[in-house]
Amino acid sequence: MAVRARHDGTTTRRPPLLPLVGATAPICGAWLVLVIVGAGREPWVFGACCAAAVLAGTGAALSAARDARRTQGIRLREHHDRAAGAVRRRLEKMDPGRLGAHVAELCRRDGLADVTATRVRDDAYSVDVTGTLPGGTRVAVRCRSVTGAATVSGSIVTRFTAAEHHHGHALILATNAGGFSPRAHTLAADHGSLLLLDRRALAVWDLGTSIPAPLPAARPGRSTPSETAAGAGAA
Repeated sequence: MAVRARHDGTTTRRPPLLPLVGATAPICGAWLVLVIVGAGREPWVFGACCAAAVLAGTGAALSAARDARRTQGIRLREHHDRAAGAVRRRLEKMDPGRLGAHVAELCRRDGLADVTATRVRDDAYSVDVTGTLPGGTRVAVRCRSVTGAATVSGSIVTRFTAAEHHHGHALILATNAGGFSPRAHTLAADHGSLLLLDRRALAVWDLGTSIPAPLPAARPGRSTPSETAAGAGAA
């Protein structure tokens, strides 16, 4: 069975010939029996057997290809889940400075210009990353580092959205915490233009699987860097 390597480190297996042989062998055998007894020499018998063999072989090949695609899809999902898990574990260990620097790298990777990272004066656990979209719109990403099982509270959302120096910016609140409090979700929904990213969403962004709005519009036309996923899988 031929094995083909993929750029993401997984492999694909070409559909085996066994289903094809298994589907056509009985028809070929039946035709040989008819030849032995003398009936298989008729042109219409030969044609019917050939048509049946083609139909059976086509069905077997399609079924094998479908199974191969399904298996490959499962492998890819498992590969992505392992990579995302490794990234989440790495994000958990980041202090505010490292988290801010990491998010700044993601912003640059995905098309923001003039990216800067600045400590938040009234919050020792947060760093603000700002940048500019190609159209001129400013983006502000507040990176909140949380230890343990704590969630991000609504007061963090309120302070972020109330900051005057972020007026007119597209706002993203990112954290290495596992989630946000119900109040934080409510306030973000009321604000309308604030996007919340927890540790899981940050990991997906890191892998390039899903880029948070409004960054997709800024991202250059290039494929997801394979070294990001490979590095996550090796962590």
